[in-house]
Amino acid sequence: MTKQRTFFPVVATVALVGLAGCGPADDDDGAGAGNGGSSASGGSSGSSGSGATGGTGSGMASGRILWTVTSLFSSLIGIDTGSHETVLDVEVYGESPEDLVSTLAVSDDRVWLGRDDGVLAVVDRATRKLAGEIDITPFSEGESTDIYNLAVGDGAAFTFPESTIQPELLRVEGSSLEVSKHVEVLDPVGYPTSISFDGTDLWITEWNAFGLVRVNPTTLEVRARVLLGQDPDDPSAFGPFYGYGFAADTGDTLWIIDTEAARLLAVDKATLTPRIVSDLSGLTDFETGLQFEGNKKGAFLRLDEPGIIVRFDPTTGALLHTYDFSNDGGVGMFALASDKLYVIPGGSAFVYDVREVDIESGNVLQTIHSQASIGLIGVGK
Repeated sequence: MTKQRTFFPVVATVALVGLAGCGPADDDDGAGAGNGGSSASGGSSGSSGSGATGGTGSGMASGRILWTVTSLFSSLIGIDTGSHETVLDVEVYGESPEDLVSTLAVSDDRVWLGRDDGVLAVVDRATRKLAGEIDITPFSEGESTDIYNLAVGDGAAFTFPESTIQPELLRVEGSSLEVSKHVEVLDPVGYPTSISFDGTDLWITEWNAFGLVRVNPTTLEVRARVLLGQDPDDPSAFGPFYGYGFAADTGDTLWIIDTEAARLLAVDKATLTPRIVSDLSGLTDFETGLQFEGNKKGAFLRLDEPGIIVRFDPTTGALLHTYDFSNDGGVGMFALASDKLYVIPGGSAFVYDVREVDIESGNVLQTIHSQASIGLIGVGK
């Protein structure tokens, strides 16, 4: 499972500097959310979004839950994607309704939410109540603490108290709701951009010192590091150079979006050898908000402008599909399930509807309505 986060590009020089501030389920459901064949990968693509009318659900419970967090008040709402019934509604904002949620991750028994006051709120799905709150600000060195990167698995949640460079990686036990381990795993000038758990390893991308870090989830020991920075003297080579990017896990391969060099990279988990897959400069200049997630169907990249989601092949990295919402309210965020995308519209207006999109055909199958405006979404059984 991985975090849900909206990413924006960072502009910087090639030199490494110290800066402050600032993956996926491969089971049935994940947590969380056209240009034709002209992309750099050269694959064929289709369009979707504006050609379907949506629907109102089958009326029968599906067991798949769409999790939404409101954009005004941090209430977690669970909606069955079949019946459209609200199965859970829990206030998770703590003492202040202004402590909005930045990210969420879903496990079989819990929903974990990172608030912008540096607190992890945990909702028990069985009791449908707030199970607890974990303050991670004591592990932060800054005046304020953000929680943007969050993964769950191995009976725990994993996150960073983001405030300054090289924040520690925390393991929070699901049983005790306490931080059991906190370890420095990043480069001395590194900062996390994405984290995912594949059932065996934690995979973390960091920017500034652009690289991929493989971590033991139990001990938080670093198992391996892969340098991903582009050598300015040899663009085909990797080294300890500045970069910025995010990872999507499709099973055997981690796909890396390198926003600094506008290219798609791949790292095979068996060999940990990085390779350049394609130039993405024909697709985007990355001067837009984006989201990158993966599962066995592929790696999915959302681009706020021009309002599309593109799917890359999980084996080759070729462009398989362009889901085009540019004429249908744009695209704001998506949540990724095994066979469907759940997509909210873009723009600054309040959003109450989520589109369910078939991954293979690109058709919008139905529209799911929320009783409250939506800020974040995730999906899981």
